[in-house]
Amino acid sequence: MEQSIHEILKRYWGYDSFRPLQEDIIQSVLKGIDTLALMPTGGGKSITYQVPGLYMDGICIVVTPLIALMKDQVDTLRALDIKASYIHSGMSRREMLTTLDNCIFGKYKFLYVSPERLSTQLFQEKLKDLPVSLLVVDEAHCISQWGYDFRPDYLKIAELRQTIPQIPVLAVTATATPEVAKDIQTKLLFKAENVFRKSFRRPNLRYVVRYNEDKLQQLIYILSRVPGSAIVYVRSRKRTKEVAEVLYRAGISAQYYHAGIDPEDKERRQQEWKEGHSRVMVATNAFGMGIDKSDVRYVIHYNMPKNMEGYYQEAGRAGRDGDPAECILLYSGKDVVTNQYLIERGQDNQEMDMETWRLVRDRDQERLKQMTFYATSKRCLRAFLLRYFGEDAPDDCGSCSVCEELPFEVDTGRGRLYGVPAKEARQERKRRQESIPFTGWEAAQYENLRTLRALLAAHFHLPVYMIFSDASLRDMVQKRPKTEDEFLEVSGVGQAKLERYGSYFLAVLRDGKEPNSLLQGG
Repeated sequence: MEQSIHEILKRYWGYDSFRPLQEDIIQSVLKGIDTLALMPTGGGKSITYQVPGLYMDGICIVVTPLIALMKDQVDTLRALDIKASYIHSGMSRREMLTTLDNCIFGKYKFLYVSPERLSTQLFQEKLKDLPVSLLVVDEAHCISQWGYDFRPDYLKIAELRQTIPQIPVLAVTATATPEVAKDIQTKLLFKAENVFRKSFRRPNLRYVVRYNEDKLQQLIYILSRVPGSAIVYVRSRKRTKEVAEVLYRAGISAQYYHAGIDPEDKERRQQEWKEGHSRVMVATNAFGMGIDKSDVRYVIHYNMPKNMEGYYQEAGRAGRDGDPAECILLYSGKDVVTNQYLIERGQDNQEMDMETWRLVRDRDQERLKQMTFYATSKRCLRAFLLRYFGEDAPDDCGSCSVCEELPFEVDTGRGRLYGVPAKEARQERKRRQESIPFTGWEAAQYENLRTLRALLAAHFHLPVYMIFSDASLRDMVQKRPKTEDEFLEVSGVGQAKLERYGSYFLAVLRDGKEPNSLLQGG
């Protein structure tokens, strides 16, 4: 019997209902309508194509720009017992040929493809025999020269559309101004404009800007005051290593990451961070796109980015689990000068002609101006972000460094390194107290479940958030399931996770077993 989209959602993701706009986007796709979905990081973009991809006959092709992104997505799907694979430039011809043949014979429901592979002779030949149901363009802003991350390879997607004109396209992105949204639809040959825009508001994120020339000292203080997974973005590859080493000497577990590291080493470092073996990842902007680690508590920009789009997307990697998280920008006047130099110094993308590059450069300069306005704003930071992306917002959010009336220029004197006045200290304590969900027996049970999750993650070589989110663990404590049917009622528990992990969690919840006793002997 054919499953409904709601049954698919429950079976694989364990949710009883869709988030706002998800179902509307899915229904648009199922009607065969070209669709653009603008949703913030953590807004559930992947569900909007993975659910219809499972519902429809055939295979869903997902075009995505980074190898790390597609690997992470495929690993996540496979952990849910969903058949998925990928093709990218790092694979041999034989590996790609085998993967495409398996797609033709129905082994996979999802095929992730890097854009430069689309125009290859091998892919074009095999495409004729692929039973394609849906074409998805992830990070769709990359197709627009007015976007902040224009990638000429994305223009090849239009040629792919002409090969399979009857197949609907779903374009998804977390960052697009109204102008970029219009350009995406034009470049992807939409038959008619069709945009679903979810609010870019992330109420669990707190936006902070701090001015200080001694950024290293300030960074150490921030990361020392509370625990939690963090990403620190820096501008240069060299600086990633320098900052990570300083943090390590300060007793803070840190790795560094940039595009120049050996692929196997990059994969190892990324996995160690995702699994919680290292707490802080110091990285260039090559890191993070598509990395679905939901429990990042801090995203800190050591250097000011060149544009609001990049800042919003990178900062949005914090707090994807819905719990409180902080997005901190460490700003100094040197950031503006350096970014201006980087924009002016030359044509970085050799695939652009000079006229196009000049247009992009002029837009980059305007974006830098807006980013600088944000960094030096005396008005609500959340409102600034939302209005930049064309969304109305109140003048006072009550939870950014401006609305909390925190000093812009930080006193680096002893005891006030991060500029923590009494008001912020009180608010910080309140936020942390509110994020503690239970007391007494419930708190002990919650910690037991967290311990079990960590043990299972180590046993199955998965990040903890791919076992269950904190929200799912809290729901387990509240519902106290005793049977498999009751366990399925927990938010985030689907059939696949019930079969894989249910017996372990029920042993703790129902039988009172100690987590450490459940995996002894492997």
